[in-house]
Amino acid sequence: MDNLIAQTEAGIAALDSALRAVDRALAPGPTQSQISRLYTIANNKGWTNAGVKDLLRQNYRIDSTKALTIKEYEEVCDFLEKSIAPNVVTMKPDTNTIDIFKEDK
Repeated sequence: MDNLIAQTEAGIAALDSALRAVDRALAPGPTQSQISRLYTIANNKGWTNAGVKDLLRQNYRIDSTKALTIKEYEEVCDFLEKSIAPNVVTMKPDTNTIDIFKEDK
């Protein structure tokens, strides 16, 4: 039963990733001005550029803000504006709820 659940979760994750790839291919991404705004928000909240990249990798499986869709860009900006701690690595974009914290070592 656990194997079936794991396979189902893996299939859902693969489908989600494929749908995001289609969205990125069909929809224009954020402009350079919007990307600058995202980093301004992040830096004002104490985030480093590397922290933003970690956030993108964990939540969208991408390495660049240029690969965001407009919807994802808005989700990230909204999350960053509401964030209270720059050490968050995983968020639930639909609710902006913190899911997992990265431990400082």
